[in-house]
Amino acid sequence: MIVVAAPFFLERAWIPKRPGLRAVRIRPGAPSGFEGSLGRPDLLVSTGFCGGLDPRLKTGDLILASAVYHRGRRIAVDAGILARARAALGADRIDPAVGGLVTADRVVGTVDEKAKLWKETGAIGVEMEAGSLAAWAEENRVPFLALKAVLDRADRPLPLRRAADAILHPLAAVRAGRVGFSTGRAIGRGIAALLDGFGGEG
Repeated sequence: MIVVAAPFFLERAWIPKRPGLRAVRIRPGAPSGFEGSLGRPDLLVSTGFCGGLDPRLKTGDLILASAVYHRGRRIAVDAGILARARAALGADRIDPAVGGLVTADRVVGTVDEKAKLWKETGAIGVEMEAGSLAAWAEENRVPFLALKAVLDRADRPLPLRRAADAILHPLAAVRAGRVGFSTGRAIGRGIAALLDGFGGEG
Protein backbone atom coordinates (compact mmCIF):
# COMPACT_ATOMS: atom_id res chain seq x y z
CA MET A 1 0.00 0.00 0.00
CA ILE A 2 1.24 3.46 -0.94
CA VAL A 3 -0.14 6.23 1.28
CA VAL A 4 -0.14 9.81 -0.01
CA ALA A 5 -0.89 12.43 2.64
CA ALA A 6 -1.89 16.07 2.11
CA PRO A 7 -3.90 18.53 4.22
CA PHE A 8 -6.27 20.24 1.76
CA PHE A 9 -8.76 19.05 -0.83
CA LEU A 10 -7.17 21.01 -3.67
CA GLU A 11 -3.87 19.26 -2.95
CA ARG A 12 -5.48 15.81 -2.96
CA ALA A 13 -7.96 16.33 -5.80
CA TRP A 14 -5.41 15.60 -8.54
CA ILE A 15 -3.93 12.49 -6.92
CA PRO A 16 -4.78 9.60 -9.27
CA LYS A 17 -7.09 6.89 -8.00
CA ARG A 18 -5.41 3.51 -8.38
CA PRO A 19 -5.41 0.11 -6.68
CA GLY A 20 -2.75 -0.02 -4.00
CA LEU A 21 -2.93 3.73 -3.32
CA ARG A 22 -4.72 5.64 -0.61
CA ALA A 23 -4.81 9.42 -0.35
CA VAL A 24 -5.45 10.68 3.17
CA ARG A 25 -5.98 14.05 4.80
CA ILE A 26 -3.27 15.05 7.25
CA ARG A 27 -3.55 17.83 9.82
CA PRO A 28 -0.54 20.16 9.88
CA GLY A 29 1.79 19.10 12.67
CA ALA A 30 0.18 15.71 13.35
CA PRO A 31 0.54 12.44 11.42
CA SER A 32 -2.70 11.00 12.82
CA GLY A 33 -5.30 9.99 10.29
CA PHE A 34 -3.69 6.95 8.68
CA GLU A 35 -1.65 4.93 11.15
CA GLY A 36 -3.61 2.16 12.82
CA SER A 37 -6.29 2.06 10.13
CA LEU A 38 -3.93 1.26 7.26
CA GLY A 39 -1.34 -0.91 8.91
CA ARG A 40 2.18 -0.49 7.59
CA PRO A 41 2.47 1.40 4.27
CA ASP A 42 5.04 0.22 1.74
CA LEU A 43 5.71 3.90 1.00
CA LEU A 44 4.53 7.11 2.67
CA VAL A 45 4.48 10.26 0.54
CA SER A 46 3.90 13.74 1.94
CA THR A 47 2.59 16.07 -0.75
CA GLY A 48 0.83 19.40 -1.13
CA PHE A 49 1.73 23.06 -1.52
CA CYS A 50 4.80 24.76 -0.08
CA GLY A 51 6.45 28.14 -0.05
CA GLY A 52 9.58 28.63 -2.07
CA LEU A 53 12.71 29.67 -0.18
CA ASP A 54 15.19 29.40 -3.05
CA PRO A 55 14.69 32.48 -5.26
CA ARG A 56 15.22 30.36 -8.37
CA LEU A 57 12.01 28.40 -7.81
CA LYS A 58 8.82 29.41 -9.63
CA THR A 59 5.18 28.79 -8.83
CA GLY A 60 4.30 25.25 -9.88
CA ASP A 61 7.86 23.90 -9.58
CA LEU A 62 8.12 20.59 -7.75
CA ILE A 63 10.42 20.02 -4.79
CA LEU A 64 11.62 16.52 -3.96
CA ALA A 65 12.97 16.61 -0.42
CA SER A 66 16.40 15.15 0.26
CA ALA A 67 15.91 15.91 3.96
CA VAL A 68 13.23 17.38 6.20
CA TYR A 69 14.06 19.87 8.96
CA HIS A 70 11.62 19.53 11.83
CA ARG A 71 11.85 21.01 15.34
CA GLY A 72 15.61 21.10 15.41
CA ARG A 73 16.10 17.73 13.70
CA ARG A 74 17.31 16.90 10.23
CA ILE A 75 15.60 13.76 8.93
CA ALA A 76 17.33 12.52 5.80
CA VAL A 77 15.41 10.75 3.06
CA ASP A 78 16.92 7.36 2.22
CA ALA A 79 19.34 7.79 -0.70
CA GLY A 80 18.07 4.71 -2.52
CA ILE A 81 14.44 5.79 -2.24
CA LEU A 82 15.38 9.29 -3.36
CA ALA A 83 17.27 8.00 -6.40
CA ARG A 84 14.35 5.78 -7.36
CA ALA A 85 11.97 8.73 -7.06
CA ARG A 86 14.17 10.93 -9.25
CA ALA A 87 14.29 8.18 -11.87
CA ALA A 88 10.50 7.79 -11.78
CA LEU A 89 9.94 11.51 -12.19
CA GLY A 90 12.56 11.72 -14.91
CA ALA A 91 10.81 8.99 -16.86
CA ASP A 92 7.87 11.39 -17.15
CA ARG A 93 10.19 14.30 -18.01
CA ILE A 94 9.72 15.89 -14.59
CA ASP A 95 12.83 17.54 -13.21
CA PRO A 96 12.15 18.51 -9.58
CA ALA A 97 14.35 20.71 -7.45
CA VAL A 98 16.03 18.44 -4.92
CA GLY A 99 16.92 19.84 -1.53
CA GLY A 100 15.94 20.39 2.07
CA LEU A 101 12.39 21.09 3.19
CA VAL A 102 11.57 22.94 6.41
CA THR A 103 8.45 22.06 8.36
CA ALA A 104 7.27 25.15 10.23
CA ASP A 105 4.88 25.28 13.17
CA ARG A 106 3.14 28.34 11.72
CA VAL A 107 2.51 29.94 8.36
CA VAL A 108 5.68 31.47 6.88
CA GLY A 109 4.26 33.89 4.37
CA THR A 110 6.27 37.10 4.13
CA VAL A 111 9.27 37.68 1.88
CA ASP A 112 11.46 38.59 4.86
CA GLU A 113 10.49 35.47 6.80
CA LYS A 114 11.26 33.24 3.85
CA ALA A 115 14.62 34.92 3.19
CA LYS A 116 15.60 34.48 6.85
CA LEU A 117 14.63 30.80 6.87
CA TRP A 118 16.54 30.11 3.64
CA LYS A 119 19.66 31.77 5.09
CA GLU A 120 19.39 29.89 8.39
CA THR A 121 18.73 26.40 7.02
CA GLY A 122 19.71 26.30 3.35
CA ALA A 123 16.40 24.54 2.69
CA ILE A 124 14.65 25.35 -0.58
CA GLY A 125 11.01 25.10 0.57
CA VAL A 126 8.82 25.50 3.64
CA GLU A 127 5.55 23.78 4.60
CA MET A 128 3.76 22.46 7.68
CA GLU A 129 3.22 18.69 7.41
CA ALA A 130 6.20 16.68 6.17
CA GLY A 131 8.19 16.82 9.40
CA SER A 132 5.75 14.87 11.55
CA LEU A 133 5.26 12.33 8.77
CA ALA A 134 9.00 11.92 8.24
CA ALA A 135 9.53 11.44 11.97
CA TRP A 136 6.77 8.81 12.14
CA ALA A 137 8.16 7.01 9.08
CA GLU A 138 11.68 6.99 10.55
CA GLU A 139 10.43 5.63 13.87
CA ASN A 140 8.42 2.89 12.16
CA ARG A 141 10.99 2.15 9.43
CA VAL A 142 8.58 3.03 6.64
CA PRO A 143 10.05 4.34 3.34
CA PHE A 144 9.29 8.05 3.05
CA LEU A 145 9.24 10.75 0.38
CA ALA A 146 8.09 14.37 0.30
CA LEU A 147 7.06 15.87 -3.04
CA LYS A 148 5.77 19.43 -2.79
CA ALA A 149 4.70 22.06 -5.31
CA VAL A 150 5.68 25.71 -4.89
CA LEU A 151 2.64 27.90 -4.40
CA ASP A 152 4.27 31.19 -3.39
CA ARG A 153 7.72 32.16 -4.64
CA ALA A 154 10.47 33.40 -2.35
CA ASP A 155 10.11 36.96 -3.63
CA ARG A 156 6.34 37.12 -3.14
CA PRO A 157 4.21 36.95 0.02
CA LEU A 158 1.61 34.26 0.51
CA PRO A 159 -1.55 36.00 -0.80
CA LEU A 160 -4.04 34.54 1.69
CA ARG A 161 -2.57 33.76 5.08
CA ARG A 162 -5.90 33.37 6.90
CA ALA A 163 -9.35 32.14 5.87
CA ALA A 164 -10.75 35.62 6.58
CA ASP A 165 -8.46 37.10 3.93
CA ALA A 166 -10.57 35.49 1.21
CA ILE A 167 -13.52 37.61 2.33
CA LEU A 168 -11.50 40.79 2.77
CA HIS A 169 -9.69 40.40 -0.57
CA PRO A 170 -12.02 38.58 -3.00
CA LEU A 171 -9.95 39.30 -6.14
CA ALA A 172 -6.84 37.94 -4.47
CA ALA A 173 -8.87 34.88 -3.48
CA VAL A 174 -9.87 34.27 -7.11
CA ARG A 175 -6.27 34.60 -8.28
CA ALA A 176 -5.06 32.32 -5.49
CA GLY A 177 -7.67 29.75 -6.48
CA ARG A 178 -6.45 29.74 -10.06
CA VAL A 179 -2.85 29.35 -8.95
CA GLY A 180 -3.83 26.58 -6.55
CA PHE A 181 -5.69 24.77 -9.31
CA SER A 182 -2.72 24.76 -11.69
CA THR A 183 -0.28 23.92 -8.90
CA GLY A 184 -2.50 21.04 -7.83
CA ARG A 185 -2.26 19.62 -11.33
CA ALA A 186 1.55 19.65 -11.00
CA ILE A 187 1.20 17.64 -7.79
CA GLY A 188 -1.04 15.11 -9.51
CA ARG A 189 1.38 14.60 -12.37
CA GLY A 190 4.30 14.13 -10.00
CA ILE A 191 2.44 11.66 -7.80
CA ALA A 192 1.34 9.67 -10.86
CA ALA A 193 4.98 9.39 -11.95
CA LEU A 194 6.01 8.19 -8.50
CA LEU A 195 3.26 5.58 -8.52
CA ASP A 196 4.50 4.28 -11.86
CA GLY A 197 8.04 4.07 -10.49
CA PHE A 198 7.10 2.46 -7.17
CA GLY A 199 4.52 -0.01 -8.42
CA GLY A 200 1.33 1.81 -7.55
CA GLU A 201 -0.79 -0.99 -8.97
CA GLY A 202 -0.32 -3.32 -6.02
